[in-house]
Amino acid sequence: MAYSKNIQDPEQVFGRNQPSISPAEQQRLAVAHVLICGCGGLGGPVAEQLARAGVGHLRLVDPDHFEPTNLNRQTGALRTTLGRNKAEVMAGRVQAINPDCRVQAIASDFRATDCLEGMAVAADCLDNGPARLELACRCAKTGIPLVHGAVQGWYGQTGILMPGDDRYERLYGRRARDAEPVSVLAPTVFAIAAVQAALVVKLLLGRPCRLAEQWLHIDLLADDFTCI
Repeated sequence: MAYSKNIQDPEQVFGRNQPSISPAEQQRLAVAHVLICGCGGLGGPVAEQLARAGVGHLRLVDPDHFEPTNLNRQTGALRTTLGRNKAEVMAGRVQAINPDCRVQAIASDFRATDCLEGMAVAADCLDNGPARLELACRCAKTGIPLVHGAVQGWYGQTGILMPGDDRYERLYGRRARDAEPVSVLAPTVFAIAAVQAALVVKLLLGRPCRLAEQWLHIDLLADDFTCI
């Protein structure tokens, strides 16, 4: 069966979100604004899942370009996108999924922008401590919840950093410089990104979030999921 690319009825697109997300909540998502810092391993699938959930405004920020080493785990990394900016590639993918989503791509370091302006939630999909600390500091100053995600090999962690929470300082405060590249596996990336996307949706809808007080640590090698 052939379908028109110009789908006008939101029920066709988001009807399967119900009843997990009510029609009224779907409208809340449609007017929500989310910032995603980093559009590679974590940020790519987070952006895609939020677009599929019906989030209406996404701001994607990343100065980097896709490289061959990204092909093992990053949603936007294809042979045809190598050398292209990650934020711009993912913006195009979001538009292909949900043309009603107003997506803005910023091909710059977030520290050189005012990208938090107007945002309700920010997703930390960065890959180094100093940048994470700066993003957390900016979110705290503007009162924006920050959804954390980090991965290495078979292991990952995710949770919500509310304004005033000092866990980032304890995690990254002693790291004086960017870490060397580490092993990262696609299953770990997509597992953590899925939880991050779910947390963003729950924050936007005002749903209870256990991971605002505890963080989830996963070990896919040992099949262990622990809240700490």
